[in-house]
Amino acid sequence: MTTSLLNKPFFSFLHILFLLLHIFNSSSFFALAEHTSSTTSLFGNNNTEAEALLQWKASLHNQSQSLLSSWVGISPCINWIGITCDNSGSVTNLTLESFGLRGTLYDLNFSSFPNLFWLDLQKNSLSGTIPREFGKLRNLSFLFLNENQLSGPIPSSIGNMTMLTVLALYKNNLTGSISSFMGNLTSLSILYLWGNKLSGSIPQEIGLLESLNKLDLSNNILTGRIPYSIGKLRNLSLLALGYNHLSGPIPSSIENLTSLSKLYLFDNKLSGPIPSSITNLTSLSILALWGNKLYCFLQLLLRFKPGKLEKLY
Repeated sequence: MTTSLLNKPFFSFLHILFLLLHIFNSSSFFALAEHTSSTTSLFGNNNTEAEALLQWKASLHNQSQSLLSSWVGISPCINWIGITCDNSGSVTNLTLESFGLRGTLYDLNFSSFPNLFWLDLQKNSLSGTIPREFGKLRNLSFLFLNENQLSGPIPSSIGNMTMLTVLALYKNNLTGSISSFMGNLTSLSILYLWGNKLSGSIPQEIGLLESLNKLDLSNNILTGRIPYSIGKLRNLSLLALGYNHLSGPIPSSIENLTSLSKLYLFDNKLSGPIPSSITNLTSLSILALWGNKLYCFLQLLLRFKPGKLEKLY
């Protein structure tokens, strides 16, 4: 004759209640474990940045990988060369200037760095194009990719990086035009694009960059006129447009650049008279206009304050 399990002492009411609670908690635990395993990478919840950096390291040439030998483990904030983190353990600074790196930027997952503030990869041997994914670095303020072997156009997605204050892409092999998206970078203080193969005209939208202090587009193959909107850049101390194929007159709006100390317009195809208002630039110390088809009256030159204009050629 069988006895009901409920009649056995072991299966008293309290024991049954405990058993049910245990089963419920176990189910919750396994459900949580299953969810966690599906959402956590090999490097943990807060280490997608480490995963992205190691993936990029693995894509570089072997010698470059050896230079990043400290990049091991799951925490880039502990003794990883070139890495600085904030208090929450998120990467804010990646600086590998003059590191001898060879490779591309294609395998660097930019969306993994929501707090990256400073990116300095200048003076390496990075090649290929600038990936459009750069535009995902919405909090980036300083970008140094100068003196590499980068080619192709400047991606329009850089226009999404509205926090940028310094953009240095000079001395690469960049081609294509300077698109109107540059007008979105209203926080820019320094824009250095010189020493590339950029073509086309300087967009009128350049005048929207009213915080700009230094603008150097020299040594490219830019054509067309100097935009009239250049006169809106009242904080400019340096304007360098030399070694291009710019034509037409110097815009009269240049008289508004009263903070300008250095003006390089040499070796272009500029023509017409030098605006008399250029003498209003009382902070000017260097004026380089040679290699154009400009003309001026002697009395115009005499109107510059003595001792202030150090070089005129």
